[in-house]
Amino acid sequence: MTIHPEQFRLSRIQLINWGTVDGYLDIAVPREGFLVTGASGSGKSTIIDAVAAVLVPPEKLDFNAAGQAGGAGGSGRGSGRTLVSYIRGAWRRGEDPESGGITSTFLRPGATWSAVALTYSSGSASVTLTAFYYLKSGETSQAGVRRLYGVHEEDVELDPRVLHPLMSTGINIRRVKSTWPAPARFTETHRIFAERFRPKLGITSPEALLLLHRTQSAKQLDNLDQLFRDYMLTEPDTFALAKSAVEQFTELRAAYERVQDVKARIGVLDALPPLVSGRDSAVADADRARSMLEVLPLVRDRLHRQSLVEQIRELDASLATADDVLARAREDEERATADLRAADAALQGVGGERLHVLELEVALAVERLEKVQRAADALAAAVTAIGGVAPTDEESFTVVTGQALDVVESYQEERERLEARRNGAVHRAGRASDELRGVAEELASLAKRSSNIGFRHVQVREELCRELGLRPRELPFAGELIDVVDDHRDWEPVAQRLLGGFATTLLVPESQVGRVSAWVNSNHTGVRLVYRSVPEQVSVPQRPAHPEALSLKLSVVDSPFRDWVLAQLRSRHEYRCVESPEHFDRLGSSRGVTRSGLVHGGRERDGSVRFEKDDRHRLDDRSRWSLGSTNHGKQELLAERRATVQAQVDAADRQRRDGEAALAALEAEKNAAELIRATTWHAVDTSRAAGQVETAREALAAWSRSPERTALTQARDAAAVRVRDAADARSAADKNVGVLDDQLSTARDGLARLDENTTVTAAVDDEVLTAVEAEYSRRTRRVTVNTVRDLTQVISDDLHQRENTGRDAAHRANQRIQGVLASYLERWPEEKSDLAAEAEYAGEAVARLASLRSDRLAEFTDRFLELMNGTSVTNLTTLSRALRRAKDTTVEKMGYVNDSLARSPFAAGRWLRIDVRDNRGAEVTDFHRDLQEAVENRLGAVDTPEAAEARYRRMSVLLDRLASEETADRRWRRTVLDTRRHVRFIGVETDADGATVNAYVDSASLSGGQAQKLVFFCLAAALRFQLADVDEEFPRYATVILDEAFDRADPEFTRTAMNVFASFGFHMVLATPLKLIQTLSEYVGGVVVVGYTEQADDTGRMRAQTTVAPVMMETAGDDCDDGEEDPGVAE
Repeated sequence: MTIHPEQFRLSRIQLINWGTVDGYLDIAVPREGFLVTGASGSGKSTIIDAVAAVLVPPEKLDFNAAGQAGGAGGSGRGSGRTLVSYIRGAWRRGEDPESGGITSTFLRPGATWSAVALTYSSGSASVTLTAFYYLKSGETSQAGVRRLYGVHEEDVELDPRVLHPLMSTGINIRRVKSTWPAPARFTETHRIFAERFRPKLGITSPEALLLLHRTQSAKQLDNLDQLFRDYMLTEPDTFALAKSAVEQFTELRAAYERVQDVKARIGVLDALPPLVSGRDSAVADADRARSMLEVLPLVRDRLHRQSLVEQIRELDASLATADDVLARAREDEERATADLRAADAALQGVGGERLHVLELEVALAVERLEKVQRAADALAAAVTAIGGVAPTDEESFTVVTGQALDVVESYQEERERLEARRNGAVHRAGRASDELRGVAEELASLAKRSSNIGFRHVQVREELCRELGLRPRELPFAGELIDVVDDHRDWEPVAQRLLGGFATTLLVPESQVGRVSAWVNSNHTGVRLVYRSVPEQVSVPQRPAHPEALSLKLSVVDSPFRDWVLAQLRSRHEYRCVESPEHFDRLGSSRGVTRSGLVHGGRERDGSVRFEKDDRHRLDDRSRWSLGSTNHGKQELLAERRATVQAQVDAADRQRRDGEAALAALEAEKNAAELIRATTWHAVDTSRAAGQVETAREALAAWSRSPERTALTQARDAAAVRVRDAADARSAADKNVGVLDDQLSTARDGLARLDENTTVTAAVDDEVLTAVEAEYSRRTRRVTVNTVRDLTQVISDDLHQRENTGRDAAHRANQRIQGVLASYLERWPEEKSDLAAEAEYAGEAVARLASLRSDRLAEFTDRFLELMNGTSVTNLTTLSRALRRAKDTTVEKMGYVNDSLARSPFAAGRWLRIDVRDNRGAEVTDFHRDLQEAVENRLGAVDTPEAAEARYRRMSVLLDRLASEETADRRWRRTVLDTRRHVRFIGVETDADGATVNAYVDSASLSGGQAQKLVFFCLAAALRFQLADVDEEFPRYATVILDEAFDRADPEFTRTAMNVFASFGFHMVLATPLKLIQTLSEYVGGVVVVGYTEQADDTGRMRAQTTVAPVMMETAGDDCDDGEEDPGVAE
């Protein structure tokens, strides 16, 4: 009668070329049980491992695990046995005398193949599992193994003669399938293979299959924690949940980082709107001032005309009044003259002729005195001018004329000296003014761009681009693309000098060369223009640059020309940077340069070397530098230079004015000296002239002492006074009329000239016109002809100041804008396709900021909130719930195990129960707390970015650590997620009444046999739990393999354990030493002894061979009860 006919039990093992089984081996496995025995090292595990190789997924496979238990290896992976070693037939390992390494000796070193077949039978069916392996010649890697797995619904015979043609040159899958057609099914993937055979054999799950494999090496089990954690309980889903949470968090992290990235971008660009607004306001102020300056002459002329018209009207009225006054004055003068003539006639009647002569003498004397006094005053001024003292007598006059002679004689020499000094100042002022204009032009040009290329070259490019419809960035100068790396700034002066010529080379795409050449040919550029055509595809030299290479100290801006510039730097412009000329000897044919700019041209074929040092300008003169994608430094330098040159201009101008003043003073001194020399003492002797006046007056007084004459004289004098007064009044009136007439003519001429010079101008903005008029109004209530020019000059100066202030403010704002854009593009270089670190891109950047604020930030924030309230957090919540429920789940599973344990007594009158106790440490409880805090209020949606970010940061701390591959974090992850280790398993031994007799907390206090007894008992229950449904009495799959089974247990426990396995309906396949045959023979239906030999083959070469010999059951236990192996049986 068939034992448990519903079960599948292993019935046959077939091996071809497996390990030291060289050839074909067929082993029948009795349904009652099977024992494989033999001497140590004979090959028992070779057969057991063949079964595992078929059943177990390759990534979970441990060969000879039982043999490694307790050894240094600790697991089968450390045993040195691999799938390759079994296919090759490794049988000996030794040291290679040449390499010193450990090498293996193979039975099958060339191209080879292996096959394993396992047949399982029930009472009504058979299923054979086949595995075919192939290795190319010389292949020793696991990845090099070709595999083919098959499931056959029959007992299959492996015939080496049939298989060899199918396998010898590789697994011929098509011919294999034709040899075993359907229903046989084949696959190269073990997962698919297992999914096909497990349902057929009744193996309920992959975990059950893995437990069967682990049971194979169960001799190393000696405590309950190890059994249930590593053998029975599957890996908890907390690992998968954590992995899923980490993966889902990647999307959430990306959303969070996008939000932070947008915020960071906004943070950088946020400075732009006020800068742009300030810049635009400054530009508007400057433009308005410029517009007002342009309109100012028009307003000036208009106001001037108005004042002239008003002045003419006023002068017309004043002239009419003055004409009346002049007519009356003339009448008064005529009456006074008539009175004087009458008085003169009366006085003539009493000796008037003598009076007339005396009066004439007095008048002539007074006139001469006045003339002498004027000459004396002129002489005194001239003497003071030459530094002398005015003479008081003829002797001192002679001294003064000598001083004047000295001045005249030294005049020419002193004049030449002063003119030379003044002319030098004029020359310096002109030269400094020219430089100042050049610096100002260069600064104005630099403010509109970011490069350091000279103003004239940039002007040429602007004209070229404007006429050809190109943008300056499409025709860069080489220097605009080259920067000196920050770490090598000490070599920047040398790089600037060496590459100064290359820097001003204009780079032209091949597609534009024709147009550019035509333009250059037909235009006078005014500069030495070098341009190069650049192909689209350029290969950069791949050879590594020398560590001293100048090219390593440079970086090239990303652009379509980058590869070409790099290629040029690494070929035509490559130099090795050395500290001093002492290092030139090691350069050979390579070019080199010292820090001081001395160039070594490389040794030429004739053995000569060209050296050069260009010191026409200082090496550190930054104003002549041309490299650099930004020009902030050059702008600052030129601003400082502008201030310096302006000071030089002012100083030279002061010296010029001082020189001209000195020349004017010298000329005045010479003129004074010549006046002194042309003067006689008689002409300036005022004492003598005054005496003559006194004498004449005394003679007149003596003649006039007669009373009648006195009365007539007084009457005549009074009439003369009236005539003089009338004449003065008439003269004043006449003069006033003349002045008014001249003023009127001047005003009319001025108005005519103004009207004549006034031209028709373009339409003027009324607002600007009103603003200029307001500038006059706020400075005076009335603009007159006399004040209009001065007021206009004041207003012009003020408007120029406003324009300059606005331009300077705009320039500073542009520099700050360039700084913001440079910082932005340094952090986000991908934006360079739309933006550049140039002020003209400020509008695009502000628009980008507005887009980031209004669209991108809201979009990314909404996505972040959506993920925070969605699946990104769900897995963490599920993980938290799984961790809380883990112990209850384990207790539930252990209930089924305890049901199995209750089927068989653990000892006489004793039963075993497994209790589950908490084993969580501080790390686990801390993790549970942190996880709970991270997902708390999960059901309440996070509706604000601030709350979401706060929760995100808590989650990030956990998930970053869960995702970490650091050794410490991996250990921590396994500790907090492996819920199997959050509990301990206690074996509780009870009596028939359920009272506790003993408790096994751990196996430390038990002997090896006692610990093995406890664990094996539980193992049998765990196997039943994995392989049988709750309501099944026996599992459908029955074969359990134990390698080196019961090697430390006593015969009584061995029988007890075997009885337990038997009571659970398991089919036992045991590999064990010979000494246990007597104990185990009653539990098996057959025994084979495995033997191993090494002997020379026909060629004299040593070879190994494993053989299997069956043993008759009736003699299996004879002579083995003393624990020694029977050498006769082993043979």
